[in-house]
Amino acid sequence: MTSKHATAALRTLAGAFLLTTPLAAPARAAEYSVAILQSLTGPAASIGGAMRDGALIAIEEANASGVLGSNKLKAVVEDDASDRGQAVTQINRFANDPATLFVLGPTSGAVALAGLVAANQGKVAAGTLMNAIDDVNGTGPWAFSMTQPGAITAPYLGRYAAETLKVKSCAAVGLNDNPASMSTQKAIEDDMTTRGAKVVSHDWVKRTDTDFSAIATKVAAMKDIDCVFIANYAPQGANLVSQLRTAGLAPNIKLMGYNALASPDFIKIGGAAVEGFYMIADWLPGGVNEAGRAFSAKVQARTGSPPDFWAAVGYSHMLVAINAIRNAGPSPTREAVRDALTHKTKDVPVIIGDRGTYTIDENRVAHYGMAVLMVKGGQFVPAPK
Repeated sequence: MTSKHATAALRTLAGAFLLTTPLAAPARAAEYSVAILQSLTGPAASIGGAMRDGALIAIEEANASGVLGSNKLKAVVEDDASDRGQAVTQINRFANDPATLFVLGPTSGAVALAGLVAANQGKVAAGTLMNAIDDVNGTGPWAFSMTQPGAITAPYLGRYAAETLKVKSCAAVGLNDNPASMSTQKAIEDDMTTRGAKVVSHDWVKRTDTDFSAIATKVAAMKDIDCVFIANYAPQGANLVSQLRTAGLAPNIKLMGYNALASPDFIKIGGAAVEGFYMIADWLPGGVNEAGRAFSAKVQARTGSPPDFWAAVGYSHMLVAINAIRNAGPSPTREAVRDALTHKTKDVPVIIGDRGTYTIDENRVAHYGMAVLMVKGGQFVPAPK
């Protein structure tokens, strides 16, 4: 990465946490822990590994730039394995370490609620990807949904599907063992319906399913549809699309889905079958602002590949957590970090969404916007207007 990009990244990060008054130096430097609890294995691994990678970069930059004064952050990484029991065990361990100020995780909505109940019992703030906001907030004041609920994200895809693609009749294939996925799917379907489209059939799969041939055959034979909506993780979603193509799905039928599909694994596994697929996504490839472009350049220089969507999300969510730790003062406590997340997360500079800022409102709902993308030429690109 060039020095210009590095300077831009650090300048943006430091600017995110500037206060109107200087931060008083603590009596001595302290090290605080931030836990990164993500699905590094299991069905949600295509998301969790990238979330970890992005969050680690945010911590690295924060320590280098001095946004926390002389205090430093230590990252503690663990795998929730997309398993409720393992998520609870790890959060209980973090809660028993008084140096841990925040937990980024769990990853999947299928295990998040159990982990968030444990976080509330242990009185440590935890931020999950699960976007079923009422369920998350219902576990208690220490739980945060770091992504936007379906009520916010659904119109981005619903509007595009009905008004730009002009679809009228859709088949839907969703997950029946992930409450957050089902909630998002319903929100998108409801939004499409208000715009004149309708969902004429539903089929359900589990997170661990791999054989979709029966569903693919059924959907491909339907004569009254012009779109198929898919709610699944990237590897499984790509397999489903491939099996739909193999079953003879007409090439003029529009394929679309939600942001869990926005991962390089979707294109890697799906190949030519996923060409022309539309989806909403938290990250605009290449970056929506200067900080996003610097992040993209840094990851490209380090890995030889552009950043995964979920790396950008992990980076941004950790920026929000670091902002709260900064606002919690020179000797931050868990309670102060929780309160800062709740009341002082306003227009925090991030690299996701359609405007590059992140806010948590009075109902603990995140706001940052979305992008609509399509797969074209083996890459994710902005969908045509």
